[in-house]
Amino acid sequence: MKHITSFFLILLGVFSYSQTNEIKIDNFSAYDIPFTIYSNSTASAQDCVPIIYNESPVVLPAGASVAYGQHNSSNDPGTYLPISVWHYVGGNFDKLYNLANSQYISSADASIVTWSKIKILAPNGQEYALAIGCLSSGIYTFTAGGITAEISSVGNTTWIQIF
Repeated sequence: MKHITSFFLILLGVFSYSQTNEIKIDNFSAYDIPFTIYSNSTASAQDCVPIIYNESPVVLPAGASVAYGQHNSSNDPGTYLPISVWHYVGGNFDKLYNLANSQYISSADASIVTWSKIKILAPNGQEYALAIGCLSSGIYTFTAGGITAEISSVGNTTWIQIF
């Protein structure tokens, strides 16, 4: 019985610790891909707000991958393709947070959002959006401009793959 209890406590610890929301983007294409990522409220009564997105597009080189966890750690030293400026929109609130200037999104606001959308600038010059959840228009994949992109959710990870 002690072993079963120990096993469940370890399992509970692993699941508690792994409850982080993450977005992963894999670019398997031959093109550098500019993107903007979005997170929004998971509470349906909130009408998707707040919405938080990177103010300037980030360019993911061909053959590269990137992952982001929480907004406030997106420019930590060692982060591949850091994001320093986040745009926060909610109700009557619209503000930029510059992490490089120690302006952080409050944990109360950051804790109620989840990664849910990406806008991609395809090699043909057109912008395409993929989203899941509240910001979704039902488009989870597209093929255009020499690439195919798809979005999915695996556990607590939003996954974007570009081919």
